[in-house]
Amino acid sequence: MPQTSAKIHSFKRRSLMLVITCLGMFSGSYAQFQLPPLAARLIPELGITNPEFASLVTAPMIPSILLGIIAGILCDRMGIKKIIGIGLAFGAFGGLARLFATNYTEMMIFLAFSGAGSAFLNANLAKIISSWFPPEQMSKVMGIVLMAGTGGMVIGMGTTALFPSTDSAFIFGGCLCLVSTILWLIVVRDNRIDVISQAEPAESLLAILSVTAKNPALWTVGFCLAFTMGGMMAFSTFLPLALSHLKSLDPITAGAIGSTVLLGNLVSALLSPIIAQKIGYYKPYFLTLGLLAGAGIYFGWTVDEAYLTPVMFMTGLCIGGVMPLFMISPALIKSIGPKYAGAAGGIMTTLMLIGAVFIPAIVITPLGGDNYQLIFALSGGCLILMGLCAQLLPEFGPKARRSAAPQPALK
Repeated sequence: MPQTSAKIHSFKRRSLMLVITCLGMFSGSYAQFQLPPLAARLIPELGITNPEFASLVTAPMIPSILLGIIAGILCDRMGIKKIIGIGLAFGAFGGLARLFATNYTEMMIFLAFSGAGSAFLNANLAKIISSWFPPEQMSKVMGIVLMAGTGGMVIGMGTTALFPSTDSAFIFGGCLCLVSTILWLIVVRDNRIDVISQAEPAESLLAILSVTAKNPALWTVGFCLAFTMGGMMAFSTFLPLALSHLKSLDPITAGAIGSTVLLGNLVSALLSPIIAQKIGYYKPYFLTLGLLAGAGIYFGWTVDEAYLTPVMFMTGLCIGGVMPLFMISPALIKSIGPKYAGAAGGIMTTLMLIGAVFIPAIVITPLGGDNYQLIFALSGGCLILMGLCAQLLPEFGPKARRSAAPQPALK
């Protein structure tokens, strides 16, 4: 009876951890993606230009690029409760402080603060999940968490324009971040791995970083994520413009078709880990999704209008399908595991966001210019590169892990 009770308690605790982590991901994404629908109000209110507004939209990513590695290392040493709680608190502060911004500089600073919660969570997702869930559940749980983040993006983009004013929208988004922070600080506790780590002799931050930075598989995953995000960001940015300019679709229709790529990402976050679990081997799965996504990006937008929506949805499924598996990989890579998953996740997400920001800005857009077909060829090429790069990884799918597990001795 006590054993059954302990199992139930463990299940309840894991479920509660999952809900609060999802709420943190959702609230951070929601607050960030409130901005695009408010462009018509914010640009005149702040007296800024369109390029300045575009930089404000990406401002919440700054903490992930600057602090992701540090956040991961600190969580490895001090546990997830305190460190992520601090990040969420800064995020809630930034989300509410947006109300008081009167110019571009102030808004940029407050928006950068607002991204701290997402930065600390993203860097440590592999650590959180691997610390609380068994290996066979990790990729599915990661899919649920990523789906919560994407859901925040979709709902933020879709509902913010319904608020009567900018202030009311910011109050709601900021309060949502505040609620997730309070719940995290009250409910979350460090798990057994964190408690043991804190009880051991202090391992220097440099030593923790050294363990992860020397692992070539981690850098391979980071570059795979950089290629994925770089190609996806460029494709999603220019797809509505290409549909409007070259296929003569009105902007509303073009935007709706473009959003189906994001919807495909949302569905794949939950569906892809289940498919990959059934297949059992991840490397051929990565290659297949990379080739299909590359083809979808290059050819998909050229099909007849009647088929655009399903083709873009399937392309989004293929692009997003690799994300949960890559994001959980630090916990499954030999010599890293849950103990060092924070630092590993920090390195990985930093590379991912560098790719998301700089591949479209420095590579794809300058080379593509006004040639949409070339832009999409380069974007699709990034996804194919991801699939090829993933072949350098050690196989960490469930069937490979089972075959590598020590077998019990025969009696």
